[in-house]
Amino acid sequence: MKKTIAVAALVSIAGAPLAAVAVEYDDYARVLRVNERIDRYNQPRQECYTDGLTVAAPEAARPGVAGAVIGGLAGALLGSQVGRGDGKVAAAAVGAATGAIAGDRVQNAGAGASQPVQRCHMVDNYVTQVIGYTVKYEYQGRIYTENMNFNPGDTLRMRVSLMPMR
Repeated sequence: MKKTIAVAALVSIAGAPLAAVAVEYDDYARVLRVNERIDRYNQPRQECYTDGLTVAAPEAARPGVAGAVIGGLAGALLGSQVGRGDGKVAAAAVGAATGAIAGDRVQNAGAGASQPVQRCHMVDNYVTQVIGYTVKYEYQGRIYTENMNFNPGDTLRMRVSLMPMR
């Protein structure tokens, strides 16, 4: 009898680890609520527009007096041909003034030109991005909350593993 009890005890001790095999199966939990986890950050961008700006001419095209002098002389010569006596002097003076103005305009026409200039500046550009989901679900009467990378929908597939405790 003592021998039978000893063998039974030995078999039960040796067989205990064999009985502790895990059982796994798939089941479904009911999703109660899904909240998006959102990250908001600034991604600045450049905005540009075109502006008309008067730009100074190069050194060689800077305003000079040669055009006014030549125009004044030509105007005085033409004006002196028009009048008689004192009128000749007055016509020469008017011709000189008009010629000087015209000569100056011809010479300095390109002294300052309006050219399109592009102006740019940085503006804030806030971007919103979903980075995950906080999921609240119920499984076998208990409520759980988990952060996930996907939206599970109405049900959440569960992997259930059962193993006896020692």
